Amino acid sequence: MPCLLIAPICPHALGMRPLVVPEPTLIEIILLRTGEGAVLTADGQETCVLADNDHLAFELAEARVRLVKFPGNLLPGDAAQAELGWPAAAERKGAECCAG
Repeated sequence: MPCLLIAPICPHALGMRPLVVPEPTLIEIILLRTGEGAVLTADGQETCVLADNDHLAFELAEARVRLVKFPGNLLPGDAAQAELGWPAAAERKGAECCAG
């Protein structure tokens, strides 16, 4: 199933995990104040300095990416999730959405 993956680059809290959004979804963000500044990085390549009141919109692109599927339906981070008491892989909704 096609989906959009949003991942924080340098999260400062363990609860900041990637977000998987099913298609068709349009995500809009309005930066009311950037404080000390904000920078958008897209695909780890392009960067853009953001300003107060900037509007950002994200949706699924035409390009597709195939991701690795681990044997036994294990995903990276399952051991850490168990230690932190987060839901198990079987309980997560959408864990398979980007497999193909």
